[in-house]
Amino acid sequence: MNAWMLQTPEGHLVAGTLTEEKDQAWMKAFPYVAGQLGEEWTARFWKRWNPAIRSAHRKGWRIVKLEIKVAE
Repeated sequence: MNAWMLQTPEGHLVAGTLTEEKDQAWMKAFPYVAGQLGEEWTARFWKRWNPAIRSAHRKGWRIVKLEIKVAE
């Protein structure tokens, strides 16, 4: 099974953003990223979806694809 999740600029995965669809992961990630980048960033990109994603990406925030396997 494949899934998508937010990865911080430091390489950490943010568990609350795990979804089956990449777009859904960005929707879950926005509040977290906004909280990390501050009020100015949030005010600038609120309701500006594509520019917000591009800005977050330039700052090192990524939605990464995961492959989930059952541990044996």
